[in-house]
Amino acid sequence: MRRAHAGGVKVARATRTRTAENSGLARIQSTASDLLDSQINHVAAMNQPFQPLNIAGLIEDRCHLVDSPVVRIHLQLSQPPPLGWSHLFHLAWLSLPHPVPRKVGIDGDSLWIECVPYEFMNHKPELEAAMAQANAGHIAALQRQESLRQQRLALEAQTRSQLATLAEQLNPPSFQPPDHSDQEAQPIRPILAATRSMWRNLRTLLMGRCN
Repeated sequence: MRRAHAGGVKVARATRTRTAENSGLARIQSTASDLLDSQINHVAAMNQPFQPLNIAGLIEDRCHLVDSPVVRIHLQLSQPPPLGWSHLFHLAWLSLPHPVPRKVGIDGDSLWIECVPYEFMNHKPELEAAMAQANAGHIAALQRQESLRQQRLALEAQTRSQLATLAEQLNPPSFQPPDHSDQEAQPIRPILAATRSMWRNLRTLLMGRCN
């Protein structure tokens, strides 16, 4: 009887262990899926012309109590923030005067603020002002990047022109440069496809472990 009881206890413990492991793997799988979606949205946003971000609405099911009566209120952004925008937003938020300081943050394609719900409309102008500064800062950075790109293209064109002139001076009419077209590197797969493949493999691995 004791042996049977001990055997039952071992089985119960093993079952609880497997359940805990499966639960942990399920959480990892869910986190990996969220990261995949966030990465895909971020890469997709990088390939689109920048549009100033704004508040699109309230994500009610993601709002939760932090320290009664303070609630973390999640707001949907009009698009996923591009690289660097979140940092600009935080700098802008810290630079603004706040009658009542509140914590804010960016989570994927949402913005959150911790405050009492009925006070949110008092903080909304502050959020919009910080977002406007972040939008302006990002646009200025894009303009600087485009200016540098145009300068680089102009320098490359000038260099190619100088090399063409040098070739006319050095190369006899019968000279034919060797053909290296078959040695050219193969095109690199787009960033988005590579990212999707990486996370798809991770998801498959985690699902296999869960099974």
